[in-house]
Amino acid sequence: MLYRSLVLGLLGALLLLQVEGRRSAPAPAAPVGAAADAAPTIVDVSRSALAAAGLTIEDVVGVRPGERLVSADGSRGPVGADGYVDFELARGAQQRRVVVLVHR
Repeated sequence: MLYRSLVLGLLGALLLLQVEGRRSAPAPAAPVGAAADAAPTIVDVSRSALAAAGLTIEDVVGVRPGERLVSADGSRGPVGADGYVDFELARGAQQRRVVVLVHR
């Protein structure tokens, strides 16, 4: 008897959740061009690895076809210094940020 009551109670709760789930409206989608709200992609590289591979900081950003550079900001010191570069890339209405951390 106790088992039947538990089963019927759980089935009733599941039915109630199904009905309530269908009534609620879906959450609004985030705006497409909101680069400031989106988390940036972080790339962490060492200068020695870049030099060994023959790459520059811009090479590791990974620019996709059709993207253009909107802005590049950060602290770029001399070749041996640590720093970062913050790139903002856009393709149509979509924007994304890539932060490249450079260390020794």
